[in-house]
Amino acid sequence: MSSTTSLILLLLNVMLFLRNRSELPRIDTVAKSLHPNASAVTRRWIGVQPIKDNKVIGGYGPWPVLCAGPQQTQPVRFCFKDDRSERNLQPILDKAIAKWAHAMTVSTMAIVPDNADTLSCSDPKVRDDALVIVDGTKDGNDEYNWNECSTESATTGYDYAGKQPGRHLLTFCHLIPREDSTHDKAVKAMTHELGHVMGLNHEHQRPDRDNYLTFHCENLDGYSKAVADVKIDEHALFDDDMNDDARVRVVCADDVAAGTYLPSALSFLRPQDVRSKAQRRKWKAYQNSQKFDIDSIMIYDSFSGSPAGTNLDDHKKWVLTRKDGGAVVQGGDVDAVKAKVSEGDVKAVARLYPKPGVQEGLREWDVAMGRRLKVLIRGLEHVVDPPRKASR
Repeated sequence: MSSTTSLILLLLNVMLFLRNRSELPRIDTVAKSLHPNASAVTRRWIGVQPIKDNKVIGGYGPWPVLCAGPQQTQPVRFCFKDDRSERNLQPILDKAIAKWAHAMTVSTMAIVPDNADTLSCSDPKVRDDALVIVDGTKDGNDEYNWNECSTESATTGYDYAGKQPGRHLLTFCHLIPREDSTHDKAVKAMTHELGHVMGLNHEHQRPDRDNYLTFHCENLDGYSKAVADVKIDEHALFDDDMNDDARVRVVCADDVAAGTYLPSALSFLRPQDVRSKAQRRKWKAYQNSQKFDIDSIMIYDSFSGSPAGTNLDDHKKWVLTRKDGGAVVQGGDVDAVKAKVSEGDVKAVARLYPKPGVQEGLREWDVAMGRRLKVLIRGLEHVVDPPRKASR
Protein backbone atom coordinates (compact mmCIF):
# COMPACT_ATOMS: atom_id res chain seq x y z
CA MET A 1 0.00 0.00 0.00
CA SER A 2 1.43 3.39 -1.00
CA SER A 3 2.40 5.75 1.82
CA THR A 4 0.59 8.51 -0.03
CA THR A 5 -2.69 6.62 0.01
CA SER A 6 -5.39 8.57 1.76
CA LEU A 7 -7.00 6.69 4.66
CA ILE A 8 -10.56 7.78 5.27
CA LEU A 9 -12.08 6.20 8.34
CA LEU A 10 -15.64 5.03 7.78
CA LEU A 11 -16.84 3.40 11.01
CA LEU A 12 -19.81 1.10 10.51
CA ASN A 13 -23.05 1.72 12.31
CA VAL A 14 -22.44 -1.30 14.50
CA MET A 15 -20.79 1.08 16.97
CA LEU A 16 -24.26 1.89 18.21
CA PHE A 17 -24.86 -1.70 19.24
CA LEU A 18 -21.64 -3.22 20.53
CA ARG A 19 -20.02 -2.21 23.80
CA ASN A 20 -16.62 -3.72 23.16
CA ARG A 21 -15.30 -1.45 20.46
CA SER A 22 -12.21 -3.57 19.89
CA GLU A 23 -14.56 -6.10 18.30
CA LEU A 24 -16.20 -3.67 15.91
CA PRO A 25 -16.11 -4.06 12.17
CA ARG A 26 -14.29 -0.96 10.91
CA ILE A 27 -13.80 0.17 7.36
CA ASP A 28 -11.00 2.29 5.93
CA THR A 29 -10.39 3.07 2.29
CA VAL A 30 -6.93 1.82 1.45
CA ALA A 31 -6.54 2.13 -2.30
CA LYS A 32 -7.25 4.75 -4.93
CA SER A 33 -10.11 4.38 -7.37
CA LEU A 34 -9.92 1.30 -9.56
CA HIS A 35 -12.93 2.25 -11.66
CA PRO A 36 -12.57 5.32 -13.90
CA ASN A 37 -16.35 5.64 -14.14
CA ALA A 38 -17.16 4.68 -10.60
CA SER A 39 -20.38 6.69 -10.51
CA ALA A 40 -21.93 4.84 -13.45
CA VAL A 41 -23.58 2.13 -11.38
CA THR A 42 -26.29 0.21 -13.20
CA ARG A 43 -29.36 -0.74 -11.17
CA ARG A 44 -29.60 -4.54 -11.22
CA TRP A 45 -31.45 -6.44 -8.48
CA ILE A 46 -34.49 -8.40 -7.33
CA GLY A 47 -35.73 -8.43 -3.76
CA VAL A 48 -38.22 -7.11 -1.24
CA GLN A 49 -39.52 -3.58 -1.68
CA PRO A 50 -38.57 -0.54 0.41
CA ILE A 51 -41.07 0.55 3.04
CA LYS A 52 -43.05 3.59 1.90
CA ASP A 53 -45.56 5.48 4.02
CA ASN A 54 -45.19 2.78 6.68
CA LYS A 55 -46.60 0.19 4.28
CA VAL A 56 -44.97 -3.23 3.93
CA ILE A 57 -45.75 -4.91 0.61
CA GLY A 58 -46.52 -8.61 0.98
CA GLY A 59 -45.52 -8.73 4.64
CA TYR A 60 -41.76 -8.79 3.92
CA GLY A 61 -39.37 -5.84 3.75
CA PRO A 62 -36.00 -4.49 4.87
CA TRP A 63 -35.03 -4.83 8.51
CA PRO A 64 -36.57 -2.09 10.69
CA VAL A 65 -34.92 1.12 11.82
CA LEU A 66 -33.43 0.66 15.26
CA CYS A 67 -31.87 4.08 15.67
CA ALA A 68 -33.38 7.04 13.81
CA GLY A 69 -31.85 10.41 13.09
CA PRO A 70 -28.60 11.40 11.35
CA GLN A 71 -26.97 8.09 12.35
CA GLN A 72 -29.97 5.98 11.35
CA THR A 73 -29.28 2.26 11.35
CA GLN A 74 -31.24 -0.77 10.17
CA PRO A 75 -29.20 -3.73 11.36
CA VAL A 76 -29.62 -7.41 10.74
CA ARG A 77 -29.30 -8.66 14.32
CA PHE A 78 -28.08 -12.23 14.67
CA CYS A 79 -27.37 -14.92 17.22
CA PHE A 80 -26.14 -18.52 17.00
CA LYS A 81 -28.46 -21.37 17.90
CA ASP A 82 -25.79 -23.26 19.84
CA ASP A 83 -22.08 -23.30 20.69
CA ARG A 84 -21.28 -25.66 17.82
CA SER A 85 -22.86 -23.31 15.29
CA GLU A 86 -20.93 -20.36 16.71
CA ARG A 87 -17.66 -22.28 16.76
CA ASN A 88 -17.99 -23.51 13.17
CA LEU A 89 -19.63 -20.54 11.51
CA GLN A 90 -18.39 -17.38 13.23
CA PRO A 91 -15.12 -17.21 11.19
CA ILE A 92 -17.07 -17.77 7.97
CA LEU A 93 -19.69 -15.20 8.93
CA ASP A 94 -17.00 -12.60 9.68
CA LYS A 95 -15.52 -12.92 6.20
CA ALA A 96 -18.94 -12.89 4.56
CA ILE A 97 -19.89 -9.69 6.41
CA ALA A 98 -16.68 -8.13 5.14
CA LYS A 99 -17.69 -9.00 1.56
CA TRP A 100 -20.67 -6.64 1.99
CA ALA A 101 -18.54 -3.77 3.34
CA HIS A 102 -19.11 -1.51 0.33
CA ALA A 103 -22.87 -1.90 0.64
CA MET A 104 -22.76 -0.94 4.30
CA THR A 105 -20.80 2.25 3.65
CA VAL A 106 -23.53 3.61 1.35
CA SER A 107 -26.55 2.39 3.32
CA THR A 108 -27.93 2.18 6.84
CA MET A 109 -27.43 -1.60 6.82
CA ALA A 110 -25.22 -3.31 9.39
CA ILE A 111 -24.88 -6.95 10.44
CA VAL A 112 -24.36 -7.18 14.20
CA PRO A 113 -24.97 -9.47 17.18
CA ASP A 114 -28.39 -8.96 18.72
CA ASN A 115 -26.81 -8.92 22.16
CA ALA A 116 -23.46 -7.30 22.89
CA ASP A 117 -22.71 -9.68 25.75
CA THR A 118 -23.34 -13.03 24.08
CA LEU A 119 -23.81 -14.58 20.66
CA SER A 120 -26.09 -17.32 21.95
CA CYS A 121 -29.77 -17.31 20.98
CA SER A 122 -30.56 -18.97 24.32
CA ASP A 123 -29.76 -15.80 26.24
CA PRO A 124 -33.04 -14.28 27.50
CA LYS A 125 -31.85 -10.83 26.42
CA VAL A 126 -31.84 -11.86 22.74
CA ARG A 127 -34.93 -10.57 20.97
CA ASP A 128 -37.46 -12.90 19.38
CA ASP A 129 -36.96 -11.43 15.91
CA ALA A 130 -33.19 -11.95 15.82
CA LEU A 131 -31.73 -13.94 12.92
CA VAL A 132 -31.00 -17.46 14.18
CA ILE A 133 -27.87 -18.89 12.55
CA VAL A 134 -27.45 -22.64 12.77
CA ASP A 135 -24.91 -25.12 11.44
CA GLY A 136 -27.18 -27.81 10.03
CA THR A 137 -24.46 -30.42 9.53
CA LYS A 138 -23.82 -33.35 11.85
CA ASP A 139 -20.32 -34.36 12.92
CA GLY A 140 -19.23 -37.65 11.39
CA ASN A 141 -22.46 -38.18 9.44
CA ASP A 142 -21.51 -37.84 5.78
CA GLU A 143 -24.71 -39.54 4.60
CA TYR A 144 -26.85 -36.87 6.25
CA ASN A 145 -24.56 -34.00 5.30
CA TRP A 146 -24.37 -34.97 1.63
CA ASN A 147 -28.05 -35.75 1.14
CA GLU A 148 -30.41 -34.26 3.70
CA CYS A 149 -28.31 -31.21 4.59
CA SER A 150 -26.46 -30.41 1.39
CA THR A 151 -27.57 -26.83 0.78
CA GLU A 152 -27.99 -23.54 2.61
CA SER A 153 -31.22 -21.65 3.16
CA ALA A 154 -32.20 -18.32 4.67
CA THR A 155 -35.33 -16.26 5.10
CA THR A 156 -35.57 -13.28 2.74
CA GLY A 157 -35.77 -9.90 4.43
CA TYR A 158 -37.70 -9.13 7.59
CA ASP A 159 -41.05 -10.83 8.22
CA TYR A 160 -43.41 -8.12 9.47
CA ALA A 161 -46.48 -10.35 9.36
CA GLY A 162 -45.11 -13.08 11.62
CA LYS A 163 -44.57 -12.78 15.35
CA GLN A 164 -43.15 -16.18 16.27
CA PRO A 165 -39.65 -16.38 17.78
CA GLY A 166 -36.97 -17.65 15.41
CA ARG A 167 -38.89 -16.68 12.28
CA HIS A 168 -35.70 -15.29 10.76
CA LEU A 169 -33.43 -18.25 10.12
CA LEU A 170 -30.17 -18.99 8.33
CA THR A 171 -29.40 -22.70 8.13
CA PHE A 172 -25.90 -23.35 6.86
CA CYS A 173 -25.14 -26.81 5.52
CA HIS A 174 -21.81 -26.35 3.78
CA LEU A 175 -19.85 -29.54 4.22
CA ILE A 176 -16.92 -29.42 6.65
CA PRO A 177 -16.93 -25.62 6.86
CA ARG A 178 -13.83 -25.47 9.05
CA GLU A 179 -11.55 -27.35 6.65
CA ASP A 180 -9.28 -25.27 4.42
CA SER A 181 -10.36 -27.15 1.29
CA THR A 182 -13.94 -25.90 1.55
CA HIS A 183 -13.49 -22.70 3.55
CA ASP A 184 -13.50 -20.24 0.63
CA LYS A 185 -16.58 -21.85 -0.93
CA ALA A 186 -18.29 -21.65 2.45
CA VAL A 187 -17.53 -17.91 2.66
CA LYS A 188 -19.03 -17.38 -0.79
CA ALA A 189 -22.12 -19.36 0.19
CA MET A 190 -22.51 -17.37 3.42
CA THR A 191 -22.15 -14.10 1.48
CA HIS A 192 -25.03 -15.25 -0.74
CA GLU A 193 -27.19 -16.17 2.26
CA LEU A 194 -26.60 -12.80 3.91
CA GLY A 195 -27.92 -11.22 0.72
CA HIS A 196 -31.18 -13.12 1.27
CA VAL A 197 -31.34 -12.05 4.90
CA MET A 198 -30.99 -8.39 3.89
CA GLY A 199 -33.87 -8.78 1.44
CA LEU A 200 -32.39 -9.86 -1.90
CA ASN A 201 -33.77 -12.76 -3.90
CA HIS A 202 -32.22 -14.99 -6.58
CA GLU A 203 -31.40 -13.13 -9.77
CA HIS A 204 -32.17 -16.28 -11.78
CA GLN A 205 -35.74 -16.28 -10.42
CA ARG A 206 -36.67 -12.93 -11.91
CA PRO A 207 -39.85 -12.99 -14.02
CA ASP A 208 -37.78 -12.09 -17.10
CA ARG A 209 -35.15 -14.78 -16.43
CA ASP A 210 -35.78 -16.60 -19.71
CA ASN A 211 -34.74 -13.51 -21.69
CA TYR A 212 -31.20 -13.98 -20.38
CA LEU A 213 -30.81 -17.59 -19.23
CA THR A 214 -31.95 -21.07 -20.19
CA PHE A 215 -33.20 -23.32 -17.40
CA HIS A 216 -32.36 -26.97 -18.09
CA CYS A 217 -34.77 -28.68 -15.73
CA GLU A 218 -33.79 -32.09 -17.11
CA ASN A 219 -30.36 -31.70 -15.49
CA LEU A 220 -31.67 -31.19 -11.97
CA ASP A 221 -30.83 -33.71 -9.29
CA GLY A 222 -33.86 -35.98 -8.92
CA TYR A 223 -35.25 -35.32 -12.40
CA SER A 224 -35.22 -38.98 -13.50
CA LYS A 225 -37.09 -40.03 -10.38
CA ALA A 226 -39.61 -37.23 -10.93
CA VAL A 227 -40.26 -38.46 -14.48
CA ALA A 228 -41.08 -41.90 -13.10
CA ASP A 229 -43.15 -40.53 -10.21
CA VAL A 230 -45.42 -38.31 -12.32
CA LYS A 231 -46.42 -41.33 -14.39
CA ILE A 232 -47.82 -42.94 -11.25
CA ASP A 233 -48.96 -39.61 -9.77
CA GLU A 234 -49.44 -40.97 -6.29
CA HIS A 235 -50.66 -37.56 -5.08
CA ALA A 236 -53.26 -37.17 -7.85
CA LEU A 237 -52.06 -33.77 -9.03
CA PHE A 238 -52.74 -34.36 -12.72
CA ASP A 239 -55.77 -35.17 -14.83
CA ASP A 240 -55.80 -38.77 -16.00
CA ASP A 241 -55.75 -37.72 -19.65
CA MET A 242 -52.61 -35.54 -19.29
CA ASN A 243 -49.67 -37.24 -21.01
CA ASP A 244 -46.37 -37.86 -19.25
CA ASP A 245 -44.41 -35.16 -21.12
CA ALA A 246 -46.98 -32.52 -20.18
CA ARG A 247 -46.82 -33.61 -16.55
CA VAL A 248 -43.04 -33.24 -16.48
CA ARG A 249 -43.30 -29.76 -17.99
CA VAL A 250 -45.69 -28.78 -15.20
CA VAL A 251 -43.32 -30.14 -12.55
CA CYS A 252 -40.57 -27.90 -13.94
CA ALA A 253 -42.75 -24.78 -13.88
CA ASP A 254 -45.17 -25.05 -10.96
CA ASP A 255 -44.26 -24.75 -7.30
CA VAL A 256 -46.94 -27.15 -6.03
CA ALA A 257 -45.99 -29.91 -8.48
CA ALA A 258 -42.27 -29.27 -8.02
CA GLY A 259 -42.59 -29.36 -4.24
CA THR A 260 -44.29 -32.73 -4.55
CA TYR A 261 -42.16 -34.46 -7.18
CA LEU A 262 -39.02 -32.36 -7.84
CA PRO A 263 -38.06 -30.16 -4.85
CA SER A 264 -34.73 -29.23 -6.43
CA ALA A 265 -36.67 -27.13 -8.98
CA LEU A 266 -38.13 -24.79 -6.37
CA SER A 267 -35.07 -22.52 -6.24
CA PHE A 268 -35.30 -21.95 -10.00
CA LEU A 269 -38.99 -21.07 -10.39
CA ARG A 270 -40.13 -17.59 -11.37
CA PRO A 271 -43.02 -15.66 -9.77
CA GLN A 272 -45.34 -16.72 -12.59
CA ASP A 273 -44.59 -20.35 -11.68
CA VAL A 274 -45.93 -19.91 -8.14
CA ARG A 275 -49.52 -20.68 -7.12
CA SER A 276 -49.34 -21.74 -3.47
CA LYS A 277 -50.76 -19.05 -1.19
CA ALA A 278 -47.74 -18.74 1.10
CA GLN A 279 -45.31 -18.38 -1.79
CA ARG A 280 -47.54 -15.88 -3.59
CA ARG A 281 -47.45 -13.69 -0.49
CA LYS A 282 -43.67 -13.72 -0.55
CA TRP A 283 -43.40 -13.02 -4.26
CA LYS A 284 -45.83 -10.13 -3.92
CA ALA A 285 -43.17 -8.44 -1.81
CA TYR A 286 -40.51 -8.68 -4.51
CA GLN A 287 -39.57 -6.14 -7.12
CA ASN A 288 -36.81 -6.24 -9.72
CA SER A 289 -34.78 -3.75 -11.71
CA GLN A 290 -34.85 -3.39 -15.47
CA LYS A 291 -31.31 -4.74 -15.86
CA PHE A 292 -30.38 -8.39 -15.31
CA ASP A 293 -27.24 -8.91 -13.21
CA ILE A 294 -25.34 -11.93 -14.54
CA ASP A 295 -22.47 -11.33 -12.06
CA SER A 296 -24.59 -11.03 -8.92
CA ILE A 297 -23.65 -12.94 -5.80
CA MET A 298 -27.37 -13.76 -5.74
CA ILE A 299 -27.31 -15.89 -8.90
CA TYR A 300 -26.61 -19.62 -8.97
CA ASP A 301 -23.65 -21.23 -10.73
CA SER A 302 -24.49 -23.19 -13.87
CA PHE A 303 -24.09 -26.50 -12.04
CA SER A 304 -26.09 -25.59 -8.91
CA GLY A 305 -28.95 -28.02 -8.41
CA SER A 306 -27.32 -30.74 -10.50
CA PRO A 307 -26.27 -34.14 -9.10
CA ALA A 308 -23.35 -34.17 -6.67
CA GLY A 309 -19.97 -33.97 -8.36
CA THR A 310 -21.09 -31.84 -11.32
CA ASN A 311 -18.86 -28.82 -12.03
CA LEU A 312 -18.15 -26.22 -14.70
CA ASP A 313 -16.38 -28.81 -16.84
CA ASP A 314 -19.62 -30.80 -17.23
CA HIS A 315 -21.37 -28.31 -19.51
CA LYS A 316 -23.85 -30.92 -20.76
CA LYS A 317 -25.11 -31.29 -17.18
CA TRP A 318 -25.54 -27.59 -16.40
CA VAL A 319 -28.88 -26.47 -14.99
CA LEU A 320 -28.46 -22.81 -15.95
CA THR A 321 -26.77 -21.44 -19.06
CA ARG A 322 -26.57 -18.09 -20.74
CA LYS A 323 -28.61 -17.77 -23.92
CA ASP A 324 -25.45 -18.41 -25.93
CA GLY A 325 -24.75 -21.58 -23.94
CA GLY A 326 -22.06 -20.01 -21.79
CA ALA A 327 -21.57 -20.59 -18.08
CA VAL A 328 -23.22 -18.67 -15.26
CA VAL A 329 -20.83 -18.02 -12.36
CA GLN A 330 -21.97 -16.78 -8.97
CA GLY A 331 -20.14 -13.63 -7.95
CA GLY A 332 -18.52 -13.30 -11.37
CA ASP A 333 -15.59 -15.68 -10.86
CA VAL A 334 -15.26 -19.46 -10.68
CA ASP A 335 -12.54 -18.98 -8.04
CA ALA A 336 -14.41 -18.68 -4.75
CA VAL A 337 -11.70 -16.37 -3.38
CA LYS A 338 -12.28 -13.90 -6.22
CA ALA A 339 -16.08 -14.14 -6.24
CA LYS A 340 -17.69 -11.02 -4.77
CA VAL A 341 -20.79 -8.89 -4.67
CA SER A 342 -21.60 -6.84 -7.75
CA GLU A 343 -22.34 -3.14 -8.06
CA GLY A 344 -25.94 -4.18 -8.65
CA ASP A 345 -25.95 -6.04 -5.33
CA VAL A 346 -24.65 -2.92 -3.57
CA LYS A 347 -27.27 -0.77 -5.26
CA ALA A 348 -29.98 -3.18 -4.11
CA VAL A 349 -28.91 -2.85 -0.48
CA ALA A 350 -28.65 0.95 -0.76
CA ARG A 351 -32.16 1.03 -2.22
CA LEU A 352 -33.59 -0.95 0.69
CA TYR A 353 -31.58 0.85 3.36
CA PRO A 354 -31.09 4.42 2.05
CA LYS A 355 -28.51 6.48 3.87
CA PRO A 356 -29.32 10.20 4.14
CA GLY A 357 -27.10 12.25 1.86
CA VAL A 358 -25.48 9.22 0.22
CA GLN A 359 -26.66 8.15 -3.20
CA GLU A 360 -25.38 7.11 -6.58
CA GLY A 361 -23.26 9.80 -8.23
CA LEU A 362 -22.27 11.62 -5.04
CA ARG A 363 -18.78 11.60 -3.56
CA GLU A 364 -19.18 9.07 -0.76
CA TRP A 365 -20.86 6.65 -3.17
CA ASP A 366 -18.03 7.03 -5.68
CA VAL A 367 -15.45 6.44 -2.97
CA ALA A 368 -17.15 3.24 -1.87
CA MET A 369 -17.56 1.89 -5.39
CA GLY A 370 -14.05 2.62 -6.56
CA ARG A 371 -11.80 1.75 -3.65
CA ARG A 372 -10.71 -1.28 -1.75
CA LEU A 373 -11.79 -1.21 1.88
CA LYS A 374 -9.92 -2.35 4.93
CA VAL A 375 -12.32 -4.01 7.35
CA LEU A 376 -11.49 -4.91 10.95
CA ILE A 377 -13.73 -7.58 12.47
CA ARG A 378 -12.94 -9.13 15.86
CA GLY A 379 -9.35 -7.97 15.57
CA LEU A 380 -8.76 -9.49 12.13
CA GLU A 381 -8.21 -7.26 9.13
CA HIS A 382 -9.89 -8.01 5.78
CA VAL A 383 -9.09 -6.12 2.58
CA VAL A 384 -12.16 -6.06 0.35
CA ASP A 385 -11.90 -5.31 -3.37
CA PRO A 386 -14.43 -3.00 -5.04
CA PRO A 387 -17.72 -4.58 -6.14
CA ARG A 388 -17.72 -6.28 -9.50
CA LYS A 389 -18.56 -3.82 -12.25
CA ALA A 390 -21.70 -4.63 -14.20
CA SER A 391 -21.28 -6.58 -17.42
CA ARG A 392 -22.51 -4.63 -20.42
